[in-house]
Amino acid sequence: MPGGAKCWYFRFYWRNKRQRLGLGQWPAVRLAEARARAQTAREVLDEGIDPRKAGIVKRGSARTASPTGHAPVPVAQTDSTQLALFLAHEFYRRHVVKERRRKRPAYVKRVLNSDVLPPWNDRDARTITSREVIELLDKIVDRGSPVMANRTANILNQMFMYGIHRAIVADSLVKLLYRPGGAEAPTERALSETELKTFLLNCKTICRTR
Repeated sequence: MPGGAKCWYFRFYWRNKRQRLGLGQWPAVRLAEARARAQTAREVLDEGIDPRKAGIVKRGSARTASPTGHAPVPVAQTDSTQLALFLAHEFYRRHVVKERRRKRPAYVKRVLNSDVLPPWNDRDARTITSREVIELLDKIVDRGSPVMANRTANILNQMFMYGIHRAIVADSLVKLLYRPGGAEAPTERALSETELKTFLLNCKTICRTR
């Protein structure tokens, strides 16, 4: 690297091809930290997980981490059925759209693309932790969108439950005791023209049954 900078690497074989995972740049990452990251990489590799998809080195924490963008949910661009991108793709395509489990599919797609996939699209879904889910939801709350945090938590819960159903993950990571954005104020709405017309036409019947 420029200036004689030195980096730590974990070298391994994945699908019969030699690969390497950047563990960080010295001296920002000391020997003990590099060894700990390498040990974690060995452990996930033994479980059949690509260490590059395990989030061992957080984005932005080391120059060796490769930058990646996020693809739209309906387009699967992965050769691993365990990637979070694949899980989101399957959840959206089969559960949300094909099985019509959500009234507003476009809303689910927008939430996944804006808040869920950017940090996780190249991660193995089995390596994402409950703490990472909490941190993701906290960021949404901290930017001033508590209601969106609640909506995102609901979508994530459905997505991981679907992942269990499809044998993509073994357990749900969303185990919240309360809404991340807190209680929501009740909303008021007026009757639509169609609803108002129906009410007026059936007013006598409705009043009689009360």
